[in-house]
Amino acid sequence: NQDGVLGHGDDKPRESPAAVRPLAALKAVSGRKVKDVCFASSAGAALMNDGSVVTWGTGRFGVLGTSISSGDGRNQGISGDEKPCLPSLVDKLPAVRALASGTSHMCAVATDGKLYGWGKGYNGRIGTPVVDTVYLPRTIPLPCIASEVVCGASFTIVLSTSGTVYS
Repeated sequence: NQDGVLGHGDDKPRESPAAVRPLAALKAVSGRKVKDVCFASSAGAALMNDGSVVTWGTGRFGVLGTSISSGDGRNQGISGDEKPCLPSLVDKLPAVRALASGTSHMCAVATDGKLYGWGKGYNGRIGTPVVDTVYLPRTIPLPCIASEVVCGASFTIVLSTSGTVYS
């Protein structure tokens, strides 16, 4: 839990499972249920049953995908006295049906089949030749309608609605 990836708003280790109370208390997702979760090295994410996405942790490499900012539009990362971010809604993302994360990037398939990515863009892992960090979700161009997405440490794989796999 070094980076607050467990979602409790701190970096304290947990010796036994504990409910992520800050997620349940987040007003932006009140009344919704968690449908799926995924974890990067410095952040966690939950896909809610209405298609919204919530992230938490430190946001290294922009993996939070939110507008929580240090003033320059970039996600706050943890350094010095900075604390891990509590769960926060990813506000620049349409309704999502699938969510995945790599070590330092996340991708989501929107309900319309478009693919979105954010985080560390090195080696095209979020579908662009950009090497820099992408701080807010951006559309990843695809020659298909996406159905599912899987991320590894430095890659993203997409399954299309026709059953074709893209990498």
